[in-house]
Amino acid sequence: MKNIDKPFGPFPVFLLFTGCRRGEALALTWEDIDLKTDTIYINLSVENFADPFIKPPKTNKGNCSILLLPELKNTCNQKSTAYYSQIFKAP
Repeated sequence: MKNIDKPFGPFPVFLLFTGCRRGEALALTWEDIDLKTDTIYINLSVENFADPFIKPPKTNKGNCSILLLPELKNTCNQKSTAYYSQIFKAP
C-alpha cells in the first residue's frame, strides 16, 4: 500500500481488493461507501469509456454490496474529505 499516492495507485488497488469491474469503480461516489458498516454499494457503472456516461446495471444482480477491507478503509478515511463526489476520475 506504499504506492497508494502514486498516479493510478488507488485505482488498481481498489479493483484488486474489491473485485469490482472498472466501470463500477469509476461510477462510485462517497455516498456509496458506508464506513460505519464497512460496506461498498455497487449500483451504477460507467459505460463507453471514449464518451463516458453513468448508467444503472443491466440486471438486478448488478446491484451488490462488497465488504470494505481494513486496508481500503484506511485509504477511504484519508481521502473522504475530497470536494468531488466521484471517488475515481475517468481517464
